[in-house]
Amino acid sequence: MMKSIILKTTLLSTLIASSNLLANGNESWLYAIGTNVGVSNTSYDQINKSGSITLIDKPKKSFNSLELYTILNPLTDLCKEYNMKPYISYTHSQNSDLKHQYLLVGLNKYYKPSTTDIELYARVLGGYGQIDWKYDPLNDSNKKNVDANSFIGGIQVGVNYPLNEKISLNLNSKYLLHNYETKLKTTNATAIIEHDSTASIGVGLEYSF
Repeated sequence: MMKSIILKTTLLSTLIASSNLLANGNESWLYAIGTNVGVSNTSYDQINKSGSITLIDKPKKSFNSLELYTILNPLTDLCKEYNMKPYISYTHSQNSDLKHQYLLVGLNKYYKPSTTDIELYARVLGGYGQIDWKYDPLNDSNKKNVDANSFIGGIQVGVNYPLNEKISLNLNSKYLLHNYETKLKTTNATAIIEHDSTASIGVGLEYSF
């Protein structure tokens, strides 16, 4: 619970700080803010069991997600030259078996074809996340809602389609690697859940300043 509060507080502080970091000139440090709703699919490397109890069904692999993010204007001349912008986001995902939340930072590389108004981008990501398990493969473990934490790395590709001068429709796909490990126990058995990757697709709106 405390780690969850710290994660959300860090995100809120970062977003507020980003919004207030205004340059003295004509250009704001804040480039855009946005939100995405999507569907994620997770991969379980393995579920190991020791003891005499038979495992029940594996956890659900699909869940809904909500992402809030901010994008900053280029911070260095190199970023300006290659049209790259820093990115910060918080994502909350859940289904009936788990809750997954993570804070990510990254760098966007933008491409804008000359023949169209759409904007393509690729993103490199890194961050930290937490899983809260409601799933109990032993059906009788003495530890429920067990938290697991992991560093995260990943990539994302997407496209922005302008609806007007300020608002764009955003479509994106993300793939994340992590290393969550959760151990559940009963008096007779132990189950270890290893959760190694998450893939998601999302759609949302982005507002540019």
